[in-house]
Amino acid sequence: MRRLLLFASLSLSLLLGSFGFAQTCVRTDILVQGGNITPGSINRYGTVVGTFAPADGSAGLGFRWNNGIFNTYQFSGSTRTEFAASNDKGQIVGSYFKNDGGNVIQHGLLFENGTFTTIDYPGAAQTEPTGINNAGDIVGYFETVAGGQNHAFLKHGTAWTELVPPQGFDPDAYAISNSGVVLGHYSTNDGLFTFLYQNGRYRTFGPKPGSTLTAGFAINKYGTIVGYFTQGSNYAFTYKNGIYYSYLYPVPKGTSWLTVYTGVNDLGDRVGYAGLSNGATQAFVMKCR
Repeated sequence: MRRLLLFASLSLSLLLGSFGFAQTCVRTDILVQGGNITPGSINRYGTVVGTFAPADGSAGLGFRWNNGIFNTYQFSGSTRTEFAASNDKGQIVGSYFKNDGGNVIQHGLLFENGTFTTIDYPGAAQTEPTGINNAGDIVGYFETVAGGQNHAFLKHGTAWTELVPPQGFDPDAYAISNSGVVLGHYSTNDGLFTFLYQNGRYRTFGPKPGSTLTAGFAINKYGTIVGYFTQGSNYAFTYKNGIYYSYLYPVPKGTSWLTVYTGVNDLGDRVGYAGLSNGATQAFVMKCR
């Protein structure tokens, strides 16, 4: 299904600290008629994937957007379909919800060359893949009992590995870079924390000094991390070379409660959205050169 998409661009000149030079950043607003979108990732070719919520309240759909072209997709027989991430090869992971004996169960999906495939963690009650890299490695989280705690996973080829950060509980794995670094989250009694994992080693990322919450959502092969932090307001951030760069979507005061980056590609292009106080979202792409 193709829907009318409008988009607007805004150029911003920014001096970006350790980037070493003034960059021109172009923000492209993705304006979709007939509903709201929540973006997930952006790949090297500028393709954004995520979830579209129709204004009429009908089932959510996965979407793919590139250069003004917007398409939606539904896993056959599902009550809701969500796209989470795409790699540079165009492989998309996400999840779909299906009625199973009166219970709505979440299953993982891979969408490739127009074909959907179910990918569920072995023996899991529910599975939610959230990231994929160019090698086809997939990360996400699963529940052993529907509605129970999260368990993070990494799928490499046909091998599934549960990731268990040594700190905290209720972990998820949210993204994986093209260099194989997994980014995820775990909880403690003090709140939510972001972790990085590679080759059997875990480390905690952040939090940003002075913030009450720092949540990373994506990482590229150069170690650039994006997400949001709370420090009075909820700012989108880019973390590069040890420095946080913050961004607030420009809306009238009091009409937005959150700006977040949800994805970053290996060129440093970011995708994100502003959560508006009326419940809507405003998605955008930020490209800096």
